[in-house]
Amino acid sequence: MRGAFIMGLESLTSRMSHLARGEIRRRGRETVEQVLREYEAVTEDEIRQLAGEILAPSRLNLVALGPIGREGAASVPSSGPFPPGGSDGIPLGANRV
Repeated sequence: MRGAFIMGLESLTSRMSHLARGEIRRRGRETVEQVLREYEAVTEDEIRQLAGEILAPSRLNLVALGPIGREGAASVPSSGPFPPGGSDGIPLGANRV
């Protein structure tokens, strides 16, 4: 991640965007070293905690477009937030052609 951040600053547009974000956050001009120190200060536990909050089942939504099921009506499986497949037996996320 460190390398990708530094390489990303090679273009003038990326460098100007970086400087603008620092100004927008009212932190002034952030040096590359300051940003890298902030990245490195983040712990695995903090990432896991935030991911748990963002991906909590209570925050997930399901959207279905088009007819699903035999009668043409949408059917929602009741086997939890991640059912093994759609009502047509095709795994969710698979291309339906």
